[in-house]
Amino acid sequence: MDRRAELKEPIINESFQVDPLAIPAVHPHTNFDEGRTIDSDIEADLDDIKRAQKLLVNMTPIVSTPAFRRCVRTVYRGDFAQMEQEAQNGRRRVRKYMVADDLSDEATHALEWTVGTVLRDGDTLLVIFCADQELGATPKNMGADDPRTEGEKERHRAVQDMTDRVVKLLRKTNLQVKVVVEVIYCESPKHLMTEVIDFISPTLVILGGRGRRALRGVILGSFSNYLVTKSSVPVMVVRNRLRKHSKKNKEAVMRPLFGGLSHAKVD
Repeated sequence: MDRRAELKEPIINESFQVDPLAIPAVHPHTNFDEGRTIDSDIEADLDDIKRAQKLLVNMTPIVSTPAFRRCVRTVYRGDFAQMEQEAQNGRRRVRKYMVADDLSDEATHALEWTVGTVLRDGDTLLVIFCADQELGATPKNMGADDPRTEGEKERHRAVQDMTDRVVKLLRKTNLQVKVVVEVIYCESPKHLMTEVIDFISPTLVILGGRGRRALRGVILGSFSNYLVTKSSVPVMVVRNRLRKHSKKNKEAVMRPLFGGLSHAKVD
């Protein structure tokens, strides 16, 4: 007897139909679905933005001392007085940092790195620009309301520019800090910088690297090298990301290396 005859074919009920809308969705909801929901990370970011917008920025007027060729301003973000009180009660550890600024792109990158990486609530930041000469030191009477020298006006503009950059960076964070912006014209900036470092004893000094020879980004400049070797506190040299060179540019950069040490140049 053929056993295949015992195998009965399954009965198919053609009247039975499945409603595809009745089957629950098994994929997670996305922002593209109807009734979009906000992700928890996005919601946290929005809360941070709202909190940052509520933090006030207060600043003192620019104080100029022509006798010392100096301009200074202090910027407060948030409730810095409360941060100081917590530090005095031992509930918060605060630090002091110093950024050497010269209004260059490298210095701006170093300032951005400092604000975004090392600063914490209650910290104090000194942004200082030491110039090696005064522009237009000869007094020029600009009228009864502005009897200032050209150098004094240059220092005033430099403080304002540095303040704008600092405030712009702080508004992107929730930091509650104190920032002192200072511009000084002096005969020897690198010696004055070491004196300021010894006086305030910051936790860390940050500056941008400015190699301007064929080995840019590899050899420190004279100012950076001096601070690294002479500073009484640690120094961090923050560099921009190195540019990618084409084959032709690489050959031009590497050519001096094959001419012996007599062709080497150090800033």
